[in-house]
Amino acid sequence: LSAKLRPWDHVEIEPNFASSRINGSQINSIQIGSKKEQAYQEMTLQLNSILHFTAKDNVRLILQESRTKRNPRLYVQAVTPQSKQSVRSLVYTHTQRLGTAAYVGFTFTEFDNAIASANRQQSELFVKFSWAM
Repeated sequence: LSAKLRPWDHVEIEPNFASSRINGSQINSIQIGSKKEQAYQEMTLQLNSILHFTAKDNVRLILQESRTKRNPRLYVQAVTPQSKQSVRSLVYTHTQRLGTAAYVGFTFTEFDNAIASANRQQSELFVKFSWAM
């Protein structure tokens, strides 16, 4: 489910929602006798927002939340029962001409997979240049 909204001339908002489910009968690594139970579920919610300052300059804000659940009883191999990821990103873009742009941004990611020792956070500051040849 997604939409593209433009509430004002210089603002774009794009919400997206996705959900997936897999029952035991849909995968091969399922243990016998568990075919009707839900083996996997994933949900993702994303919000992209763009503020256009000029025709060549904009700022993009991206917020994304993802959650995954697995039923460990239904898998032959060990699986993480649940995990979640959160991403926040802010990027300034200056486009010089078609195919030539500069980007400066910051991204913060949190990952939690229900095992205390595997939780982590990552921050990135980046600068990127692209050009057409």
